[in-house]
Amino acid sequence: MKNREICRAAILRGLFAATALLAAVPLLARNPLGSKLESLSESEPLRSSVWGVMAVNMKGDTVAAFNSSQRMVPASNTKLLSTGIALKTLGADYRFETRIGYVGKIENGCLDGDLYIMGGADPTIGVQAKVEDVFHNWKAILDKAGISEIKGRVIADSRYLRNRGIEKSWQYEDLECGDALVPRGLNFQKNVRDYKNLFSKGFIAEPAPEDTCATAFCQYLAQEGFPVAWGSASVDPDDMAVRDSIILLGSSRSIPLSAIVKETNYQSDNFYAETLYRLMSDRYIPVLDALGRMGLPTRGNIQLFDGCGLSRKDYVSPAYFVSFLKAMHSTDVFDCFLKSMPQPGSGTLAIRLRKAPESTKKRIYMKSGSMNGVCCYSGYILPSGGDEAETIAFSLMTNNVVDPQGRLGGIIDEIIMAIAGMN
Repeated sequence: MKNREICRAAILRGLFAATALLAAVPLLARNPLGSKLESLSESEPLRSSVWGVMAVNMKGDTVAAFNSSQRMVPASNTKLLSTGIALKTLGADYRFETRIGYVGKIENGCLDGDLYIMGGADPTIGVQAKVEDVFHNWKAILDKAGISEIKGRVIADSRYLRNRGIEKSWQYEDLECGDALVPRGLNFQKNVRDYKNLFSKGFIAEPAPEDTCATAFCQYLAQEGFPVAWGSASVDPDDMAVRDSIILLGSSRSIPLSAIVKETNYQSDNFYAETLYRLMSDRYIPVLDALGRMGLPTRGNIQLFDGCGLSRKDYVSPAYFVSFLKAMHSTDVFDCFLKSMPQPGSGTLAIRLRKAPESTKKRIYMKSGSMNGVCCYSGYILPSGGDEAETIAFSLMTNNVVDPQGRLGGIIDEIIMAIAGMN
């Protein structure tokens, strides 16, 4: 089995090297799309911008290639890497777990000690999982243990993830408007409330969503006639002393990873994507290392500073995205990964390919990525026939575009439609 994995990685490295070599040629004259791509590259808005496209079917045939080795800022196309690696590593059925435990002793319905909410990095608490439902489940754990009073505190424990704070390459405006939210080991309502409070005070500091969660749970218990003597507190992230002494009472679990990944890619959710990226790094395998194990070399080929794509220090080429998409096609989570992406007319693609036939729209699954001057689309185009080998993986990336998105959008639609016409 080990030798088989080594051979597979070597084959994938060879395919990637061949793709990169082919991508070094700005334009493939033999390609039917060559003249169209060349014509577009010589007119605005693409002429004065940086752009590239790569499209390859599962047989390895190159459908389109233009500047495809050019590394660019991918924006939210980065989420494809974060979600794909998480799915492949953890499986579609993986669920985040939040555990409830205590330190002390239980006598006559009273916990003489502290109750702990031990986060498992679940990003859905207070979002997909409603606050009242989560708190009801946690109280049910206390009821089952015969606890009706806490003489100590409710303590939030966020040590499941390393406390890295804000990614330094994120832009101030993204932080201010709440697009850039920092995941913690214990998350609550996407940690939005803490950021709004910080910016209303005119400074940036590290928020403590776990404090908000513990306080809210104390308030819920009080409403249920359940006294907590000393209120809420949080564990020092660097204090590991008490962890081994916590006695587990029960836990709650998130929706499946497949549903979280779909929400991430369908709505381009930065918080979910960043949670997956940091989860992989802190608890399993960093995304870049995982890409290497898939046979996709990272050194000198890709640069990632985050998992959501807000960083302008992220650099990926169309050829790299296509190599990744091809590799994902051969995994057992491909169907889940494919269907996590929106189709034209839905999600973040609501205004894409409006004039395209419905039969064509139904074959396209792709992730958008946009910020000032950046507009990217990567994904799959399923074949019009029944030959799965004709499935096309593609990536179309543009950077440094100053024209209105409406004008660029028409050109993007034209290119994607032309690629879709090839299978």
